[in-house]
Amino acid sequence: EKMNGKQRVTVPLTQPNFIVRLWQAYLHSLEKRPLLTQCATAVGITLSSEVVAQVVFERKSDIDQKRILKYVGYTLLATPLYSKWYSILGKLKLYKGTKEPLYSVLIKLVLDQLFWDPIMTVLFFVYMGIIEGDSRSALRRRIGKRLWMTQKASWKVWPLINFIMLRFVPENLQILFGNIAAFFWSVYRTLIIRI
Repeated sequence: EKMNGKQRVTVPLTQPNFIVRLWQAYLHSLEKRPLLTQCATAVGITLSSEVVAQVVFERKSDIDQKRILKYVGYTLLATPLYSKWYSILGKLKLYKGTKEPLYSVLIKLVLDQLFWDPIMTVLFFVYMGIIEGDSRSALRRRIGKRLWMTQKASWKVWPLINFIMLRFVPENLQILFGNIAAFFWSVYRTLIIRI
C-alpha cells in the first residue's frame, strides 16, 4: 500500500527466523493496534534510555524508579499526541501526484519544528513541573530557565531526524523511527532536566 509515495510496511507472519518473526509480529501489532503498539514501544525505549542515563552517564548504583515513572508517564501522554500529529502531517497533501516533492517535506518540517516541537517541549516541562509539585511561579521559572536551551539543542538534532523520517520512513513506522532517535535525545534531555 502506497502512502505519499512511500510504501507502507506490512509483512505476513510466516518466517522461521526469530528476528524476522519478531519484526513481523511488531508490524502485525502495529497494523491491528497501532496506538497501543506505539505506546508500548515508546515506553520500552523510555525505560531503556532512562536506565542508560542513570547507570552510564550519572553512574548511579541504585536506579531512581520514581524518576523513571515520571518519564514513562510523559511518554504515555506524548506518544498519542505525536501519533496524531504525524498522521495530520501525513495527510497534509501540498502537491499533485503520488510522489511527495521535497518542498512539501520541507514545509511539513518547518511546521513540525516551529509549531509542534516548541509545544511539546513546553508540555514536557509543564508535565515535569506538575509531577514534581512546582508552584505556578516555580513552573514559570523552570520553563524560563530551560526552554530556550532545550529548544536550541533540539533544533541541532531533530530537524535532520524528522526530515529523514518525513521524507523516507513510511507513516506506520514514523513513531518507531522517532522513538529510536528519541532514545538518544531522552538521555540528553534527562541530563538537561537535572541542571
